[in-house]
Amino acid sequence: MKKLFTKTMAVIAILLLSSWSVNAEIYFDLTTVGGTKVMDYDAVSTERNKVQTDRWITVVNFGNSGTSGKCGTASKTFDIKLGRTIDFYLAKCDKMIISANIASGRSLVVNIDGGSNITLAGTGGCVDYEVLVNKESNTIIRVQGASSSSSWTSFFTFTYTPKNPSITSFIAAGINATINQSEKTITAELPYGTNLSSINPTVIIGGTATSYSPSGAQDFSGGPVNYIASDGVPANDVTYAVTLTAAAVPSSEKDLSSVTISGLTPTFDAGTNTYSIILPKASGLTQAVSFTKPLTASTDFTSGNTHDFTNPLSITVTAQDLSTKVYTLTAVNANKNIAYIINTAVTAQDTKIRPELAKTYYLDNILIANVTTTTDFSMYDMVILTESPSSGSAGMKALWGINKPLLGLKMFSVNSNTWNQATATNPAPSVLGINVNEPNHPIFAGITLTGTFANELEILSAITTGNGIQQSTYAADYAIANIKGAVLSSIIEFPVGKTSDMAGTTNAALQSKLMIVSIANDNQNNLTADGLNLVKNACTYLMGTTSWGTDAGTMFKNLPVTLRSTVASGVSATLDWDPVPGAVKYIITKVSPAGVKQMSKVKSAINAEVAGNVLQYEMTDLTGQTEYTYSVAAQNAAGTLSLVPGSTTFITGFTGINLNTIQGITFDGKTIHNAENIDLKVFDTTGRLVVSSAKDINMGTQAKGIYIVKSERGILKIAL
Repeated sequence: MKKLFTKTMAVIAILLLSSWSVNAEIYFDLTTVGGTKVMDYDAVSTERNKVQTDRWITVVNFGNSGTSGKCGTASKTFDIKLGRTIDFYLAKCDKMIISANIASGRSLVVNIDGGSNITLAGTGGCVDYEVLVNKESNTIIRVQGASSSSSWTSFFTFTYTPKNPSITSFIAAGINATINQSEKTITAELPYGTNLSSINPTVIIGGTATSYSPSGAQDFSGGPVNYIASDGVPANDVTYAVTLTAAAVPSSEKDLSSVTISGLTPTFDAGTNTYSIILPKASGLTQAVSFTKPLTASTDFTSGNTHDFTNPLSITVTAQDLSTKVYTLTAVNANKNIAYIINTAVTAQDTKIRPELAKTYYLDNILIANVTTTTDFSMYDMVILTESPSSGSAGMKALWGINKPLLGLKMFSVNSNTWNQATATNPAPSVLGINVNEPNHPIFAGITLTGTFANELEILSAITTGNGIQQSTYAADYAIANIKGAVLSSIIEFPVGKTSDMAGTTNAALQSKLMIVSIANDNQNNLTADGLNLVKNACTYLMGTTSWGTDAGTMFKNLPVTLRSTVASGVSATLDWDPVPGAVKYIITKVSPAGVKQMSKVKSAINAEVAGNVLQYEMTDLTGQTEYTYSVAAQNAAGTLSLVPGSTTFITGFTGINLNTIQGITFDGKTIHNAENIDLKVFDTTGRLVVSSAKDINMGTQAKGIYIVKSERGILKIAL
């Protein structure tokens, strides 16, 4: 017996070695270790250090992350990114389970024998991701990161279960039967009226089965029929009891599913049974319509046919019981196409931005990994960079300098590893709002700003988890808004022509407008109505022809301060002005005369300051019978000063004036005659400058009252 066992094992070993050897690799057969193999970081590291002919793992650019994000009892975790791959070589495998803590918006990609990629999307917590392999032969399983951001992976578990003959699929009268592999039963209820006495099912076998019986049409009207899956060895036969019945009453099912228009999935309104979609702007309105209907129902429109959506399409579904349901399908061409740059999928938190924009525009999801410096964006009117892609990816770099307007929701795109403009951070603690420096910018259209200085905007209603509004040290060009309570930028616009010296960018200089409205992915589902309108306005602005300007505070610099009135009395005067949007401070400056006593509130010879919610300033202790000129300038939260200040000129000390002549000047009751053409200024009794001239002055148009005529030669008091 011992000799027989030894010979048998030798034969098995020879057979296994001959079947495992592919490309000079030795494949590992899971059956030799009880059908399960678990690999942690240390085990993988040990295997990869073996010689080429004695290992079952190859790795590229491999690394570990210590214990960061580990799951279970792992002592180290795999740090898997784009460009880091692990190849497992197996003689056979049923499934692989990866224990991983993959962040939301990130993912791993699994490939089996060069087939289609399987994406494992992150959840932000430790999850066991199961990948079905179901291979009886030599298998290569490759695992790699989907982006340049880390994914923490703790364990790879491979399992293999010896196969038996089985039936894996049983379809009768168009119905997929339910197969209970443990009880070895197959059951299905067929449509009302089905003739059970002659059913010819479609049977698919699996495991080691090579045949099944019985074949052909069978009579199921008398009860279960036994089906046998066989591999040619009678002792291995597996018997299934198949029970088919027919529904007792006609079906009322009449719901459509899997509806597509032009291959795209429309939005469904259950209240009106309406499917609607916005198609690409150049696609035309004659499009194919496909759907799935209940097996027992009929429709008056055939799935796969085309329809001209100049008018809506109405589809009536008639159930087996003759009840009906009417669906309406509508489609319109978008006015604008938007490229929507995502990581591997639209993130779960993006419940407001994309759905809202999709009501107006055609949005085409584009993976960041597919963006290169040669990507053609010609069919799009603008590009939106969502917040989830990694800022260090090649696709992020390639977005700088594209020939389409770009809206970035990710502040970290300005970092030195991407566009090389500034440094971005997530403020701690997270904040909900911003301080607006440029309230007249088109992105704030229809939005009412609040706060003491009417320059505050709440973009988020709450911080559920993680980060809120991001910020940057960027201070050049347009710092449209700052993070609330700070000086760092939260909304930035870059002018056309702005350059980046980062390798991998499409063009060194921007070809079109670029704006960042930074809202961390963690809380985009908490956007306020104003926050959502801000994003919509940004899209409208970027796709429009208006350009904001070329330097910081373009609009604020040119906002004038309008003085309402200046009232002077004795040695005092009061200035009043209209509010300037976005001003947090007003600066009152004496322009002239030099060397004359200032207002008592001024601590220096330069200016006085008041808060942005103060619109009046009283000056006292001025010099009597003196002409003063003062200006009022506004300043926003970014420190930008208005370049069009309000200016006023007045005379103090009118009470008790007894002068009645100026050499060369006469007054006849209507006209001030200025024979020598000297500079004259005429003030009313409030100190307001009425007229200034070096010629004769007609006072006939002025109101009755007392006026003061001032020149370098003296002061003349006249009465109308």
